[in-house]
Amino acid sequence: GSETPRRAFLTALTTFLTASSCPITSLDKFSSNSSSFLKALSSICMLKIHDINNLNLDEKTFIIDQGGAVSEAKAGVEVLASEIREQNPDVMALCTPSGTGTTALFLALTLSEYKIYTVPCVGDEEYLKLQMLSLVDKLPKNLFILKTKKKYHFAKPYKEFYKIYKKTIDAGIEFDLLYAPGMWEAILEQTKGRVLYIHSGGVSGNASMYKRYIKKGIC
Repeated sequence: GSETPRRAFLTALTTFLTASSCPITSLDKFSSNSSSFLKALSSICMLKIHDINNLNLDEKTFIIDQGGAVSEAKAGVEVLASEIREQNPDVMALCTPSGTGTTALFLALTLSEYKIYTVPCVGDEEYLKLQMLSLVDKLPKNLFILKTKKKYHFAKPYKEFYKIYKKTIDAGIEFDLLYAPGMWEAILEQTKGRVLYIHSGGVSGNASMYKRYIKKGIC
C-alpha cells in the first residue's frame, strides 16, 4: 500500500540525514531521492501543526521540536516550579529569557502566584507569542513579555551585552552570552523589586562567543 505522509516524511528525513553525513562525492547518491524528499515535505505540510509534534521513528526514538517546544515539556517545568516553591524565595517575580518561550510559558501556568518576566531573544515579541500560542490557546495573565531596547540579532556580538556579561562575572556568576544579556538589560531597566533569575545554562558556548567578541574588537 501507499505510505502515509508521516511515514513518507520520516523515510525521506532518514535518507536526507544519512546522505548529509557522507562526503560531498556521495551527494549524487542522494539526488535520485530528492524528488521523494520534496514530495514527502509537501505531504507533511498538509498535516496540522499538532500532528507533526512527537513524530516517532519507533517506540524509543522521537523527534522533538527545537527548544523543547512541546506540551510534554510542562512536566519538567513543573518539577522546577516545585523546587522554587520548596525553597520559598523572598520574591514575587521570576524571569527567564526566551527562545521558543516554552520555559517562561509553563512557569507562568504552573506558578500563577508569581509574575513571570521574559524577553524575546530570537525574533520579536509577536514572533514569541506565536511560538507560545502553538502550545496553548491563551497566554496567562501573569506572563509579561518585556521589549528589548532595540532590535537585537540573535548571536550577534553587542558592546552592551558584553558589559552586562562582565558585570555578572564580577558579581561571581557566569551567564551565557546569547540569551542572558538581553534579559538582564530588560529586567534592570523595566522592573522594580526583587526578581529571581532562572539560569537556563548555555555557558559552554561562551568560549566560542568570546572569540567572536575579540574578533569584533569589543573585548
